[in-house]
Amino acid sequence: MSSQRGFVLLYTLWVLLGGVILFGGVSLWSQQRAQATAAQLRSQQLETRLESAAHGLSFRLLSLASTPLGLAQTQLSSFEANGIRAELQATHGLLDLNHADPGDMVLVLRAAGIPDAALKAEALMRRRPVQTYASLAAIGLDERSTRCLLRHVTLSSGQSRPRAELAPTDLRRLLGLKLGASGFAADDLAAASPVAGQVQVAGSGFRYWLRHAGDPQGSELVVEVRVTGRGEPPIQVLEWYWLPRVAEQARGCRP
Repeated sequence: MSSQRGFVLLYTLWVLLGGVILFGGVSLWSQQRAQATAAQLRSQQLETRLESAAHGLSFRLLSLASTPLGLAQTQLSSFEANGIRAELQATHGLLDLNHADPGDMVLVLRAAGIPDAALKAEALMRRRPVQTYASLAAIGLDERSTRCLLRHVTLSSGQSRPRAELAPTDLRRLLGLKLGASGFAADDLAAASPVAGQVQVAGSGFRYWLRHAGDPQGSELVVEVRVTGRGEPPIQVLEWYWLPRVAEQARGCRP
């Protein structure tokens, strides 16, 4: 009789222990799921804030439609507002991968630290027209290489070479672009408007880089637009590209 009671007691203890373990496992799973859901919601909220900032920047550009292009780029080149860090580039100051000379492409690829630059330039030439930045992965560019390359290139300016007065200093030096007396590249003067210094925001292309100032390892939103300043739509969105999370030390690109 006592042995039966002992068995019942032992069985009860095992059942209780199993219940505790099961409850603990379910509780841990629920906690982890709640944390994952909260993290996902936070990520979506942050992305929504970046997208809102992109639209706000488009409206700011539209309000500057009659402003000289160089002045607008200077005013909006880099700023921080409401926890969002934004940078702006005029795409006319970048090398268009769909129209550039192969030699210039090789120089820029090498400068971005991309191996086998000549082979990748040939691959890009064969794939023209390149439609999206995401498609650069097809020629073997990883996320870091794409990030570095985007600082100097575009797909939408329609120019064979960047305009010197809008190009980043390191790109201007790399390609040997010369500034004319008006501030325009000497070989672009013939194609410039009658009043060269008054090329306006309307009709020009821009790229925004947007990320959260308090989240240095967060995703970046890269948006490319053209300001028409008239008709529908007054802002044409050419590219909407998310650069995934990359450690801060991996952001660095050699000039």
